[in-house]
Amino acid sequence: MPFLLPTECLTCIFAELETNKSSIYSCIRVSREWCIAATPFLWKNPFCLTSKDRSAPSTIKKNMPIDAYLPFLSESAKARLRLNNVPTGLESSILPIFNYASYLRVLDMDEFYDEITKWIANKRLAQATQFDTTDNISYTISQQAAPEDGFIDYLSDIDDDDDEIQKILIAQELLFLFSDSSPKLYRLSIDTRRLGKIWCDMVVGILSLEISTSATNTHHPVPIPSCFSHIEQFEFKGEGDETDYEFEDMLVAISQFSPNVKILKIASCSQYLLQPLVDLIGSQQGINELVLNNIRIVGTSIFEAIAHHKKTLTHAEFHRCTFIDCTPMTALANCTRLENLIFARSGVTGELLAPLGSPSSSITRLSRLVLLDIYPSNGDSAEWINLAQQVNAILRRTGKTIRELRTNVHLTYFLDFVDTIISECPNLVIIEMDIQNIAQIPGIVTLLRSCKHLQTFRASIDGYTHSNDSVADDLIHEFAQIILPPLRRLEVRKWKISKQGLLFKCLISMKAPVRYVS
Repeated sequence: MPFLLPTECLTCIFAELETNKSSIYSCIRVSREWCIAATPFLWKNPFCLTSKDRSAPSTIKKNMPIDAYLPFLSESAKARLRLNNVPTGLESSILPIFNYASYLRVLDMDEFYDEITKWIANKRLAQATQFDTTDNISYTISQQAAPEDGFIDYLSDIDDDDDEIQKILIAQELLFLFSDSSPKLYRLSIDTRRLGKIWCDMVVGILSLEISTSATNTHHPVPIPSCFSHIEQFEFKGEGDETDYEFEDMLVAISQFSPNVKILKIASCSQYLLQPLVDLIGSQQGINELVLNNIRIVGTSIFEAIAHHKKTLTHAEFHRCTFIDCTPMTALANCTRLENLIFARSGVTGELLAPLGSPSSSITRLSRLVLLDIYPSNGDSAEWINLAQQVNAILRRTGKTIRELRTNVHLTYFLDFVDTIISECPNLVIIEMDIQNIAQIPGIVTLLRSCKHLQTFRASIDGYTHSNDSVADDLIHEFAQIILPPLRRLEVRKWKISKQGLLFKCLISMKAPVRYVS
C-alpha cells in the first residue's frame, strides 16, 4: 500500500511534486508517515505560498506561517512583543509538532514583508486592538535584552509609525528564530527599493551575530556553519542612484559569510556598489549563473572577477548594461562550461565581443544565444558593421552546439546573418527573429528548410498588414509548405491577417500539427 512506502521513496515523490502545493498539502493528510515526509516541502518557501501561489489551498492562506513560528520564539522575544502590545496569541505554551522554521530554505524579503503586513492587519482586525507602541518602550526592552540574545534597536531611526515599528519588531524576532533553527537557507532575495536600509541591516546584523557567536563558542573550536553560509542563490536589487552606498554592508556581508553562492542575480547597482559587487563575485567558490541587470560596468574589474569562475560558469546574462572603458570579454571566452549567453538592451561593441568568436575561444558548449536590442555605443555605421561581423563569428565558432537562438537584430544591418545561421547552425530547435521586409522572406524560407530539428519558430514581422497578402502566391505557398514535422509551434507577431487572405488559408489548410499564434 502507498502509505507503507519507505521514507526515502516518499521524499523523492514529494520532491517531484514540490511546485504543486495543493498536492503536497493533500499528501500530509494521508498518514502520519506521509505528513512527516511532506511537511518540509510545504514549508521550504512558505511566504511565497501564501502571497503568490495560486495553487495553494485556501486553508494555507488563511493560516498564516507567522502563527506557526511564534510559539518557538525565545522568552525574551515573547516579552518584547507583549510589552509592545503586539497581539500574538502567545498565551498557550504548547508547541506545534514540527519546528517549521527549521524547514525554511527560501527567504524573499519582499514576500516576508508582505506576510508580516498581512499578519498585523489580520490580528488588528480579529482582536480590534490598537497598538500602543513607543520608541521609549522598545528602546528599554532592547537595552535589557541585548546582552542575552543580541537584539538590536533599529527603532530609533523610525518616525512615530506604529505599523512600521511592529513590522520591524516581528521581522527581527523571526530572523533570530530562523538563525537559531539553523536551516540550510538556499535562496535569499532583497529588493532595497521597497524595503529600505533597516531591513537590509537586520539581515546583516543576523549574519554578523552568527559569525561572532560561532567564533567565540568554546564548545565548537571550528566555526559553526550558519544558515546564511549555505546560500546558493542570492538576489539583490539596489536603488541605482547615490543612495546605494547605504546598502554596501549587505554585499560585503554576503561576500564574507556566504562563499557558496551558485546563482547570483544583481540589479540596479550604481557606481557606489561597483567595488562591493566585484568583491562579491570574486569571493565565491564557483558561480554557475550570473545575471546583471541595469548596471553601469566600468573598467575591467567585473570581468576580472568573472574570470575566477571560468570552470564553473554556465549562464551569463546582461540586461540593460552599459560597458565603459572595458577591455574585450576574454574572461567570458575562457569559460569552458558556458551554455547560455544573453545580452538584452545592452550597449556592446564588436571589439568587446571579439574574443567570444575567436579561434582561441574556449566556449564549446553554448546551447542558447540571446541577442535582443543590442547596439554599439556610438551607433555609427562602422561600429554596426563590426558588431555584425563579430556576431557572425560567434555563430561560426559555436553554431554546431546552439539549440536556441533568439534575436531581433535588424537584418538590413546584420549582413550575412541568415546565411551564417544556415551554414553553421544545423541543430537549432528554437528560432526567434525579426523580419523587416518582404525581400528577407526567401532567406527565412531557406533557413527553415535547413533546420531539420526545428520545433518552434517565432517571427516578429514589422509593418505587415492584411494588405500584404498580395505577396507572390508561390512565395506564400512555399512558406506554408515547409511548416512540417518536427515543427510544432509557429508564432507570428505584429502580422495582421484577414480571413480572406492567402496566408490565412494556407495556415488553415496545413495538415501539420502546428499551433499558430498572432
